[in-house]
Amino acid sequence: MPDLVELWKAAGPGISKWQWFAVMEVVHAGLGMVRSPVGTTGVQVFSRLVLVEVLNGLSVKQAEGVAPFIAAMSIAWSVTEVVRYPFYGLGILGMCPKFLTFLRYTLFLVLYPMGVSGEMGVLNKTLPQLAAALPETKGWLLRNVLQPGLSSAHAWPTVCAIYALCFPPLYFYMLGQRKKVLGGKPKGSKEKKQ
Repeated sequence: MPDLVELWKAAGPGISKWQWFAVMEVVHAGLGMVRSPVGTTGVQVFSRLVLVEVLNGLSVKQAEGVAPFIAAMSIAWSVTEVVRYPFYGLGILGMCPKFLTFLRYTLFLVLYPMGVSGEMGVLNKTLPQLAAALPETKGWLLRNVLQPGLSSAHAWPTVCAIYALCFPPLYFYMLGQRKKVLGGKPKGSKEKKQ
């Protein structure tokens, strides 16, 4: 298995640029171009931006022990996007196959917790090093938006509180969407009368 930290160093800047394009998802939701809620979309995009900036701002030495969390986060993000974008694209064309709809509204059951665990693991392992290295940090988001919070002793408890407040609504929103799209009961089943 390749060294994921070194792999991130090579791929991270490109991933970061693409994640900044994801801000358009929030704009599209705000303009009503897609049915996604602005708040949940904004939370997801912002958390990804923070994570890619955190990882891009680390030296390899600072990233010790973070590889398993990079793997969990990256796999969850990648599989999610590989399913989501064809789902949206084919849906616009009115040609979305049932298996893709099923994957879109089922894989999140595992991928959301996996991604959040990876993200929290990355932050847990890297926040202390980032706080110590903030003056030399490269990323705009880290330097200008997150710097005051990262240098605080309350950074990790704050991150945990944010995830505790934001993850359940995202997850339960998707559970509701799953029930709405896939239905609660298989077609043709009859309810028993009591």
